[in-house]
Amino acid sequence: MPNRAPHPDLPLVMTASEVAGRLRVSKATITRLARSGALPAMPVPGRLLFVSDEVALFMKRGRSIPAKPPEQCDELPAR
Repeated sequence: MPNRAPHPDLPLVMTASEVAGRLRVSKATITRLARSGALPAMPVPGRLLFVSDEVALFMKRGRSIPAKPPEQCDELPAR
């Protein structure tokens, strides 16, 4: 659940773990999305924070999670 803002004018924020749970993906995937710029994040020492409205917008846009480039993919086992 998003952290409550200390002031009504401040947005609600979520940790990478909270966002991962909401989107049902790994925390590593959320970190990769943030580093690629696909999911806006606020870096603070030792963590990334996400504005809950931005996460909701990301979900509404239906952005698919970018695939790894072919050179980073493991080869399929031979049959």
